[in-house]
Amino acid sequence: MYIPKSILLLALLILLASSGCKKETQYVYEVNKVKAGSPAATKPNRKTTLEFVSILYSDILNTSIPQNELVRMITAYDGFGDARVVEDLIVRNLLRRTGAAIPSDADMRSNPEAFVRAMYKRFLIREPGAYEVWYFTDKIQKNESLRPEIIYYAFLTSDEYRYY
Repeated sequence: MYIPKSILLLALLILLASSGCKKETQYVYEVNKVKAGSPAATKPNRKTTLEFVSILYSDILNTSIPQNELVRMITAYDGFGDARVVEDLIVRNLLRRTGAAIPSDADMRSNPEAFVRAMYKRFLIREPGAYEVWYFTDKIQKNESLRPEIIYYAFLTSDEYRYY
């Protein structure tokens, strides 16, 4: 019986293809499971608009907010579509006010670690982690143009500050 060369060639290719394919060895990397999460995750309650504005005012000016000013800020806050933009404007406005309880640049630079720890306790109501202290202390020491107002702004506009 005669088998055409093309059929033999096709059979040979099929045989080679099927025997040449092998399942690759799977590599298993054993990694320790680490639970990662934001400190804000332990703060389940989001501040209402009223709470946010009142607490923000108290945190910056060390006094309670007058009723007429609270109503004005809440109206602006609720009347604007993007809450983050209004929060940004309110924080900037309050940080620029006379009487804002912001330490001087010299005080911040004289003891950056104490400054960082005080900020965490004041604004986020918790102790900072070792890395958080190192990170902000390092930024303060290496960047002469970094002012306390900028760091306060970063804390007051953070997601964690919106929760309690």
